[in-house]
Amino acid sequence: MEMDRAIKDIDSSIKYLKRLPEVNGNLVGMIGFCMGGGLTLESAIREADIAAGLCFYGETQTAEASLRKIAIPIFGAFGDEDHLISVESVGKMRNAFVSGNVDHEVRIYPGAGHSFFNEVKPEWYRPNQTKEAWSHIYTFLSRTLHRNG
Repeated sequence: MEMDRAIKDIDSSIKYLKRLPEVNGNLVGMIGFCMGGGLTLESAIREADIAAGLCFYGETQTAEASLRKIAIPIFGAFGDEDHLISVESVGKMRNAFVSGNVDHEVRIYPGAGHSFFNEVKPEWYRPNQTKEAWSHIYTFLSRTLHRNG
């Protein structure tokens, strides 16, 4: 993946959404899964024009110091059985958010591995954890985006 191209595509998508008459520009958030989760975090770090970010089993290659500087609310969802992102790594991310006073909610779902939200991959999909995560997503978005609306 070409990071410069991904950044341009993300920023163009945000600008497009904000121009739509049926979209409240203050309520544009970003959700990403796996690599998209990492891109969501990177977008928050570089201060893309979004009001909230939701990262599902994604991580960033950026230093923890950059995570502390995030100015938007962040939701993170991870599985305790993820073979790519360790619980320890998630803990470091959470600690960076706490030390930076970042509005965040980081959840680790027991019995879930990487890509637990992916219905197309039955060997990875975890319907109970996905249902629980949807509940957390709705609560997070209601608290974060609706306060800006």
